[in-house]
Amino acid sequence: MIKNKSAEANQDDIKVDNTDVMEYTKKMIAEQFGAYGMADQLGENMDSFAQNYLQGENGENYRKVYEEMLNKRVLDFIKDKISIKEKKVDLDGFKKAVDKN
Repeated sequence: MIKNKSAEANQDDIKVDNTDVMEYTKKMIAEQFGAYGMADQLGENMDSFAQNYLQGENGENYRKVYEEMLNKRVLDFIKDKISIKEKKVDLDGFKKAVDKN
C-alpha cells in the first residue's frame, strides 16, 4: 500500500516503462547465461530471448519484472527523501524503544 501510494503520488519521479522492463530482463538473462559462460552466444538473439521470457506464464513474468523494478525505484526514491540517524543503545534502551511503539 505504501509502495503504491508513493509511486502514484510521485509519478514524475517513479516510472517503469516497457523499455526499462526489456533492458532489465536482457541484463538478467545475460547474467544467468554468463554464469554458464554462454552470455556471448546470445548476441542478436537477446531481444527474442527476453521477449519470450516476458511473455511466459501468460505474461506473469512481465508483471513480476515490472513489480520488482517498481519496488526498487520506490525504495530508492524513499531512501533519497529520508535521513537515517543511527543511535547506539544497550539492550534495555532497545526494549524501551520497542515497548513505546
